Amino acid sequence: SLEVFVLDEADRMLDVGFGEPIRALVKRAPKDRQALLFSATFPDAIRLLATAMLRDPLEASVDGDAHAPRIEAH
Repeated sequence: SLEVFVLDEADRMLDVGFGEPIRALVKRAPKDRQALLFSATFPDAIRLLATAMLRDPLEASVDGDAHAPRIEAH
């Protein structure tokens, strides 16, 4: 009955060893869930996790010179 899966500080979660438990949760979660992933950085490990978790993701990022987030479909 899971409807929304939120993972905040995903980069830190992977850094401290929660990669496999997160993947196990995602694998057992319903395919039609809403998933949100937040991370201050987006290294390759986070991109791989996002690929497994998200369908039709949108990415919001802020560069050092911007005053508003840039949202892109990936």
